[in-house]
Formats: sequence, structure tokens, C-alpha cells
Amino acid sequence: MTGKTFVNKDEQLRLMCNATGGESLPDEIDWFFKGEKLSTDDAKGISIVKQVNLMDRTIHSVLKIKSAQMTDAGSYVCRTSDLQVNSAQVEVLNAESKNIKREITNSSQDKYDIPKSRHDRLDKSGSENGGNVSSPSSGQHIILLIIFLICLVTLLTDGYKTTMIVT
Repeated sequence: MTGKTFVNKDEQLRLMCNATGGESLPDEIDWFFKGEKLSTDDAKGISIVKQVNLMDRTIHSVLKIKSAQMTDAGSYVCRTSDLQVNSAQVEVLNAESKNIKREITNSSQDKYDIPKSRHDRLDKSGSENGGNVSSPSSGQHIILLIIFLICLVTLLTDGYKTTMIVT
């Protein structure tokens, strides 16, 4: 499984599932979201397009959601008629939301700024720089972890016949 697993709210979500037949080509690819089978629904902006190539013995299916909403985040599964399965966890990001400064308050509602650690205040030479050097954020750690897990799953499932590409 490769590709983009994050999409901004109101942007198109596009998932592609490919299956290669050994002795026989699968007849169909079905899509599921949160356990429910999906089908083309113009009113909801959902389209599923299938292409079969008999020469290459492949079947391709593309799921498109015209305008992704926060409720479209979750696990998408493609399953062939011979029960080969692949999945992708998709996150929808609300790019319009504002970042809010975190503060600590006590019971009397007094506000305290969170002090910077020594590491945040020192530059490479060891002198204070007002916090211009900082360690990676937890968001960066999460992204690196997700990339690592995707690579690991890809390596472990390399023998399967189905692939899903998220773009």
C-alpha cells in the first residue's frame, strides 16, 4: 500500500485498488468503509470506476469522494471476489482550524505560561537564543511513525495480490 493517506477537508479523496490474477482473474472489486459496502452515489459525491485488462490479467478499481468531509476519515477496504483484501486508514484534515496557544490554568483561573526547556533556549553553541532551536514536535513524530508503519505493512504484505494506492 502506498500513497497519500491524508486529505484536506473539501478536497477529493481518491483510492485505487489493483488486483492481478494468477490462474483466474477476480470478477469484481468491492469497496467498504467502516464495514459498510460502498457503491456509486452521485448525491453523496461517491464514484467507483472499474477497469479490466485481460492482456495483463489485472483489474483496477478507483473510489473517488468528490469533497471529503471529517466523517469520511476512517478505514477503507477493497476486497476482490476471490477474497483478497487490502485496506488504508485515511485521515481528513481540517485545514481551516486555527492553532491555539496552550496554557496551564489553576482552579482560580490564573494563567501560567509553560516554561521552555533548557534545550529549547540554547543554540548549537550552547548560548541562549530565546527558543529559536527546538526539538521535533509530537506531530512530526506521529507522521514519522505512520510512514514507518506504512513501510512495514508494505514489506510484510508484499506477497499479496492486491494493492491500494491512495492519492
